[in-house]
This record gives sequence, C-alpha cells and structure tokens, in this order.
Amino acid sequence: GVTTIARTQLKASEEPPPPVTNTERAVPTPPATTFDLPQGWMRVPIGNVANHHADYIDAKPPPEFVLTAAGVGVSTNGDQLLLVCETNAGKEFQAHISKINPPSIPSRCGIMARESTNSDSPFLFIGLSTTKIVACRRDRKGEVFTKEAAIPKNQQGGGAIVKFNQEANQLVPAYYNSGNWITFQDYATPNSEHMLVGFALWSGNAANKVTAHFVMGFPKTDPAKK
Repeated sequence: GVTTIARTQLKASEEPPPPVTNTERAVPTPPATTFDLPQGWMRVPIGNVANHHADYIDAKPPPEFVLTAAGVGVSTNGDQLLLVCETNAGKEFQAHISKINPPSIPSRCGIMARESTNSDSPFLFIGLSTTKIVACRRDRKGEVFTKEAAIPKNQQGGGAIVKFNQEANQLVPAYYNSGNWITFQDYATPNSEHMLVGFALWSGNAANKVTAHFVMGFPKTDPAKK
C-alpha cells in the first residue's frame, strides 16, 4: 500500500502545476491605447523624480491626462517634477486642471513651458496650489519668480482653467475668472518652436506622491455660468 501511495504522489507531481500562473497571465489588461500618451507627447521627469506615472484616458469624453508624482518641485538648485509635454505647436495652450489629491500644501499642478529638460532650464508655469492660483517662472539668469491669486469662488470645488496666450513671440500665462481671462502680463516669457509645453506636477517632497487630472481645452460647462 505504501508503494502505491508513493507512486501516486510521484505521478501527481509530474503533472502540470495547477493553472494558477495561467490564470494570472490571463487577467485582462486594458488596451494599451487607452493609457498610452497621444502621439508626439512625452513623459519627462525633470531632475530627481523617483516616483512618477502618467496615463492618457480616453475611454469617455473628455479625454484626460492623469499624472502622479513625488518631487520637491521648483528650486533655485534645480527642479524636481514630472512634465508630460509636446513640442510647442505654435498655438494657444489651454487646460482645465483638477485639485491635487491628496491635498498637500507644498504641491502644485498646472501647465508649464520649458526651454529644455535640464533641471535649471528657464520655464513658465501657471497652475494650482491647494488654495491659490500660482504663476511661476525662471528667467535665463536663473532667477525664480512667483506670484499668487485667489482661486475663483465658482471654481474652488473643481480646480481651475488656465492657458498660455501666444503674443508676439511670447507666452503669457492667464487664468479664467467669472467670464474673463486674467493675465500675468509681467510674466511674459520668450517663446520658441523648440519650447516644451504641457502639464506639470510635483508634491513638494520626495517621499509623498500626489495625483492630478488635466483636460485640454475649455470645459463644456462654463463655471462662470453656474
């Protein structure tokens, strides 16, 4: 009887293993086209960004970019942030951006134009902190300037609408407030066809990651008319 049991166990061990691994391989994954960035777009970590991810989700309109990153942000010593961008298309760049999740005082999300992927590159940014509209730029001397404004009351629950105007070979940051575009004209930045333009996100420190959603263009429902 013992011999029989041993042989039975040997045969069982020689049989193909249970289909656990096969089941794991067969777990359906969404089509790659759902999450791949659009053609011409790039995911570019600027500086030391250890934890970053970007998806483009177009399963239902409007398509949105979802960025996740942990990074210190803008600094005179060099930036650490996630940039998802395309080469400047020579037209106005406009987006509706959500608030950052989870809320974090030093975190920022918005649109950015950079001369290069270098961490000390000149750039222009307009976007959100947890409580303010924030415009920021670095000039070619390496100096960083920041300006803030209150988030429009009718948009405080749903982020902000921002854009770069293209004016006389310059990019001018602006945000939407109650039917009007408010510009930071003194933050106008030299424009070029090689400028990288897109979405930027940072958490304010290297340990904690945050997520934000970005939709290109103007929302179908004008917040000023709510």
